[in-house]
Amino acid sequence: MQTEHDLGFRLGRTHRAMRSLLVRELNNLGYSFEQYHTLLGLSQGDNIAQNVLAGRLSLEPTYTTRMLQRVEETGLISRERDAVDTRIVRVTITPQGRAAWKRLDSVRSECLETVCTSIGPQRTEALKRLLDMLYDSVTELAQSEP
Repeated sequence: MQTEHDLGFRLGRTHRAMRSLLVRELNNLGYSFEQYHTLLGLSQGDNIAQNVLAGRLSLEPTYTTRMLQRVEETGLISRERDAVDTRIVRVTITPQGRAAWKRLDSVRSECLETVCTSIGPQRTEALKRLLDMLYDSVTELAQSEP
């Protein structure tokens, strides 16, 4: 099988290209993808356990710890031990992080709008439907017994 004809290859290649576009725009504003990714996970609700955030971001806990240390150094988040269970580290967006998230979420939206505009509204909607169908099918297959 030729790789360029494989669906997984095409999905991965597209994901990398879209991420590259976003990273370029983030870097132009002085932010990293790690900062964006962290704030994205916390935008769904903060003051959460670090391991919960790792799950939201689909990251390994050890990588998450190092990433959060770097993001915390920029002042966008804070991490504190839970008052009741000191084994738990809670992650919260700082006021500086909230302001940054507004800018970064706007950049994300603009990047997506640019991509969607380049392929047109009808193709964008068709692509969304196909991707949803693919996701549903793969999820169903993954959950079925072998």
